[in-house]
Amino acid sequence: MKSLHALALCAPLLTGAAGAQTIGIVTTPAGSFSNSAGQAIAKVLVEKANLRAIVQAQASTGFDEVESGSADFNVSNSFDATFYSTGTGEYEGRGKQPAMRYVGSLIPYRVAMHVRADSRINSITDLKGKRVSSEFNAQKTIARIIEAHLANMGLGYADVVKIPAPNVTRQAEDFMSGKVDVLFFALGSAAIKQANASVGEGLCRAGLAVTNALSERCVLITSRDGWEWRQEYRQGSAITDFLRAGPTQVSGTRLSFKLDASLLPQREFVTEQFVRWVEDNACVLNTEVIDQRTGARFLAPTR
Repeated sequence: MKSLHALALCAPLLTGAAGAQTIGIVTTPAGSFSNSAGQAIAKVLVEKANLRAIVQAQASTGFDEVESGSADFNVSNSFDATFYSTGTGEYEGRGKQPAMRYVGSLIPYRVAMHVRADSRINSITDLKGKRVSSEFNAQKTIARIIEAHLANMGLGYADVVKIPAPNVTRQAEDFMSGKVDVLFFALGSAAIKQANASVGEGLCRAGLAVTNALSERCVLITSRDGWEWRQEYRQGSAITDFLRAGPTQVSGTRLSFKLDASLLPQREFVTEQFVRWVEDNACVLNTEVIDQRTGARFLAPTR
């Protein structure tokens, strides 16, 4: 999982809301994270500021509506808004959009690649040859982010079976119907909960990406082909290269982590409950849980 630039609230320059004016907030479709954020913002405007606010969910991110003044705000990731306003990235050749400006940087935008709990896809490397959503004509930066995930493991869209989708909501529908093998979506989105309920066995909520993102320190050690490789992370971002640590005669993967107190103030958990969760979500892995507080070891075999 990656933590992207902050979710941003954008508005047209010199456009304000006063009196009984209805404030329009454009978001991506219902079920998306930006739609949930837009609904929350509208609720606060209505209840705390005594303003009228309407959330306008649509297929695209709503930049054109904000730029033209037909909407007051949109909710988007910050780099997509930067590309649009500067005429770069996916908006190359359209020229600068001078009316656009940030009015608020809201929250870190954490995303992940999700698979079914019974899937044999255990890492992004395993996506080679699998069906992955592509194009995203209504949300152009989503394809860029997925491509970045693939590139981190030496893959690209040429290495997967591309299944076109206009936006993340359609992608979620394709995942639930079995048209694609992986679902890229922001954590906490309503669509993730819906997908989890829809696929029966549940998403492999898994694991490792979520644990990594919520840890102040996470160390991955993998041994294969006679060599041990090591990489360290902080809050989901690599802080070292993937380095060959030395020769080994064993094979397998070890993961150690320390949860981040700034993200999870209540960090205590009952080891036996954690082991049961690992057993329920072990997918195709045999997992040994070691509680470094007590030295206790638990084996969670594959289901």
